[in-house]
Amino acid sequence: MELTRLARLRSHDHDSLWLFGQTSASSCVLLAEVPSASNLTASPGTLIFTNSDLLDGRIPQECPLTWTRIGNACYTTDAVSTSSALWEEDSSYCSSAYGPAATLPTFETEEQWGYFVSNITVRVWFNIRYTDGGFKMLGGSKSTFWSSKWEDGQPGSADGFAFFNARSGAMRAVPLDISPMPRHEVVCMLYAGEP
Repeated sequence: MELTRLARLRSHDHDSLWLFGQTSASSCVLLAEVPSASNLTASPGTLIFTNSDLLDGRIPQECPLTWTRIGNACYTTDAVSTSSALWEEDSSYCSSAYGPAATLPTFETEEQWGYFVSNITVRVWFNIRYTDGGFKMLGGSKSTFWSSKWEDGQPGSADGFAFFNARSGAMRAVPLDISPMPRHEVVCMLYAGEP
């Protein structure tokens, strides 16, 4: 079936989903949000994203004005009223506060890692956790750059969640059955595509 225009769908899991078609193939791309005008082509029914934007499954977002863009990511740091939280709670905080595309942060380059080392003075969760037999960066990235940023001796065999430890300027991990981690800030991220 060939689609030639934008269609808005309703579902039980989402307020709205946006469906786009491609004239060159009988396929479509399902998006959680309307993409920015710069990501759309001039005429409907043609490819939505250019180059390799969708190769890793992530959909580029525009950086909000107050966020910091570094490479292909936008970051924001929020002071929060609770002094501790589980990984899942801070992950939900990001998507609740900034939409379904917002996640806990990740990093793929030395410049992005430097954002944490230079700007974050407390513990913050990363979107990196133990799943399918090992630690993985969630959110679609194929980068393994992060795996060189562990503190010595980390992670342990029972660990399941990664966080930035500002004292050491490195990553640490805590067990899957951890109690809420003391922290005073949450860093959230949006994937912004290639600069």
